[in-house]
Amino acid sequence: MPSESDGTPPLDFDLRAFQASNNAYMPISPRDSIESGSGGHDTATDHMDRSPTSSNIQSIPIPETLDETRPAQASEKTKLPSKSSRFNLFSNWWWWWEIGAIILCVVCVGLVIKVLQMVENQPIELWPYAIRPNSLISVLTTIAKAAMLIPIASCISQAKWSHFQRRPHALDHLQLYDDASRGPWGSFLLLCSWRLKAVAAWALAIVTLVALGIEPSVQQILEPRNREAPLANATVQIGRAENYTSKAIWSSSIQGYGGPRDPNPHILELQTALANGLVGSVPEVNIECREPATQCTWERFRTLAVCAKFSNVTNDVKETRLNNTFYSYSFPEGSNITMDVNMNNGGTTLFHSIGSLKEAYNGTIINGVGKDNASDPYNIQQLFFSIEINWCLRTYDKVIASPAGIKEAPYTSEPLYYHPFTASEAGSIVGAGMFKYDSYEADSAQTLFNISVSLYNGLWIFVNELLSRELHSPLTDDEQFESDTKFGEFLYYADLANFTRNLEETLTNQIRSSSPGDNQEALLFPGQAFYQETYWHVEWPWIAVPIAEAFLTLLLLVISIMATWHQPLFRSSALALLFHGLQENDLDMQSPYTKADPDYLERLAKSVYVEFRENENGVLKFVRAVKSDAV
Repeated sequence: MPSESDGTPPLDFDLRAFQASNNAYMPISPRDSIESGSGGHDTATDHMDRSPTSSNIQSIPIPETLDETRPAQASEKTKLPSKSSRFNLFSNWWWWWEIGAIILCVVCVGLVIKVLQMVENQPIELWPYAIRPNSLISVLTTIAKAAMLIPIASCISQAKWSHFQRRPHALDHLQLYDDASRGPWGSFLLLCSWRLKAVAAWALAIVTLVALGIEPSVQQILEPRNREAPLANATVQIGRAENYTSKAIWSSSIQGYGGPRDPNPHILELQTALANGLVGSVPEVNIECREPATQCTWERFRTLAVCAKFSNVTNDVKETRLNNTFYSYSFPEGSNITMDVNMNNGGTTLFHSIGSLKEAYNGTIINGVGKDNASDPYNIQQLFFSIEINWCLRTYDKVIASPAGIKEAPYTSEPLYYHPFTASEAGSIVGAGMFKYDSYEADSAQTLFNISVSLYNGLWIFVNELLSRELHSPLTDDEQFESDTKFGEFLYYADLANFTRNLEETLTNQIRSSSPGDNQEALLFPGQAFYQETYWHVEWPWIAVPIAEAFLTLLLLVISIMATWHQPLFRSSALALLFHGLQENDLDMQSPYTKADPDYLERLAKSVYVEFRENENGVLKFVRAVKSDAV
């Protein structure tokens, strides 16, 4: 206290009595500048000893109702407000802002779920708004997180008052709570403090830290993906055949069967298609699958086709020596082959194949003698083979194609059998007993498949002539200068099994196609086009993070409201810390203001144990407690 000898009137100001006055102003004495050479800090007493005439003192009016020369009477001491006055449900200072914030958070999370439900598995181009769904979700999540942190911070701030009300604790816990209410770093420090045993505070701190994962988790919820989607108004077709009338092999002769072929330009087209197909470039069936389609599909359908079967009959051929140079080879079926193995000019026959018609309506068979190209090329072995060709029925289960061509076309085949019928059953009669078609049927189908009578022998004769070859070494003059295709030389070096598959596919595709193709009556079977559609895919498990955060925040807010139902709600108020700080005696004893060093204050706070309770004057204060009373 200032002495009377220095001419300064004594100031015996009762702070507790002044706090009871609702209309009074608190007298404030400004801090004087530290005089040079003083070597210390100003104390509260030093401030009061200053002369009122000093230039560093501002004159502050003191209420006349206070008598500075006497202590406050007991009747003037502040009384603790009643519980009913502390709790005002309709006060703006209650939990209304926090309740409004958590409602806003829950609404935003609900809107996020609603947006996800709207866009799930929907094409991106169908979204009707200018803002994209992922941007809208990001905005809603940001609002939800910001609203969520409001009740979390308030609950942590209010928890510090309850923390000191229950029992004495170290004064530095006040700083831990205050830092935790400010964000994730403070929450992390609170969790790391083993001295703070407060489950509610830990739960709030954990919720604050987990909130950092809301944005990353939301970014994982919605992603664009591609899928095949039906393309409307697209023409998708593929060739198939139930009837076959050849454009190249056609006879207008009334005899029909075996009549002379009419001259036409399509014979070369058929021959070229066969040549390309046999060497490996099989002409594709007529197909229409155009962009923007990326894939076209056709469900199960049947078509007229050609089946070819390659057989290695080396072990079944009988060899007969006719003389010193000629050998005859008898095949299980079809024509026999005679070969000159030692010609007059010193050469030999390398390859010989002969085609022959099978029984009526049963196709043809090509027998041949060559070398086994599928075995060791350095160990040439003689090969006897048969290629059987006939009409058949193909059933395609599902064909998949793209604008570039067919990708998958699994099928099964079964033979066709000649169906004899009377003139009354014929669809068209050329003459008495002469029909336009030969009809065939399969065991699994009721439909009749009709083949032009011009093809009775015409197609098979054409194939036989094309593939019946003889090759010598050295080449004869006829073999060197003939203008016909060199199938003999190709067959000698070809993989005959693969050659047979190419022959089958080429003839079948010619039957299923009209332009390009050889069938005047080819049909087009419709299919479905698809395109690559970009759509929204929702990873629902990631939404659990914001939902859990919102639920936990709501739960902790309810717990905090119930726990502080009849307690003063100071939360993060700086004024509350100012008016309800340490009582004066404890300040004097610890003298924390004698050093302006944060490290010193922190060390001091760890050694001071206080409890937030009513002091002897009925005022809520942080009252110093004995360490042994603290937990």
